[in-house]
This record gives sequence, C-alpha cells and structure tokens, in this order.
Amino acid sequence: LRRASLTQVTLDVPHADAGRFDNLLRDWAGRNDAVVGEPDYGAVATLELWVPSAALGALHDEIAAASAGSITAVIGPERIIEVPVAPPTG
Repeated sequence: LRRASLTQVTLDVPHADAGRFDNLLRDWAGRNDAVVGEPDYGAVATLELWVPSAALGALHDEIAAASAGSITAVIGPERIIEVPVAPPTG
C-alpha cells in the first residue's frame, strides 16, 4: 500500500443502474489510481470513489457519457487514503 491525497466523489444512482455504475467506477479506478469506497443502499444507491484531483475532469466526462448527463458526481473532501500498489510485472 501507498498513501495518496485523494478527493471523495459520490454518485447517487437508481438501484437498477447500481451494478452498471459500480463496474464502470471499478474499471475507471483501476486505470486512474483511484480507490472505490463502500456503496450505501438507501432510497438510491450511493457509490463512492476516491480520486486524484488531476483526474476529476476525466471522471466527470466518463460519468456524463455513461449516464447521458443524468448522473451528477458530488465532490467531497480531500483526504490521505491508502492506495493498493499493483504487483510488479515481468
């Protein structure tokens, strides 16, 4: 593990779309040094992602494209988060 300063991003999505957006966020996180948080299931599914500040624009674009603009990411606080380190290849 390594520590990094990441920004919290949450998405409220309908339960019917939660699996699709959870998969999208996990895939995106793996490519962008982000960390997927724990979902919260209430009236809607709230998905959490911890994102490097430099990648916030790219995440916004990805969510907008996947939702046709119907899902809005809410930017939260910045914190030091433990980020898994990929094992060396080769």
